[in-house]
Amino acid sequence: MYNGSRRPASEVAFVKTWQIEVDGVDGRDESGSEFEFLPGNHTIQYHLNAHEFHVVYTTHLRSGTISSCVKLKAGHRYVLHAVVKGQGWDPVLLDQTINRSVLATCGPDEDED
Repeated sequence: MYNGSRRPASEVAFVKTWQIEVDGVDGRDESGSEFEFLPGNHTIQYHLNAHEFHVVYTTHLRSGTISSCVKLKAGHRYVLHAVVKGQGWDPVLLDQTINRSVLATCGPDEDED
């Protein structure tokens, strides 16, 4: 989510979603499941949109829109996905570059790589 020509992978952060639909990014109406961001703090609005497949039926899970502020690093690949727990769910941001869940909060890095 930036203006201008496409930048090299080392200069942007990649975010994909799974079981989540994006409603907006940084105060703008946006949708999709794959995004490129400049590094830094970003606010993502999204909702749960998941299916649980059972032998004889399928359950569709959907939530209202929530918002998370995330700090993204250049050259990293992230997956924003849902962990469904009974009737509730938790959003998780997985940094695939370091294979670790990262706190979904903005601010300075506490543990620079």
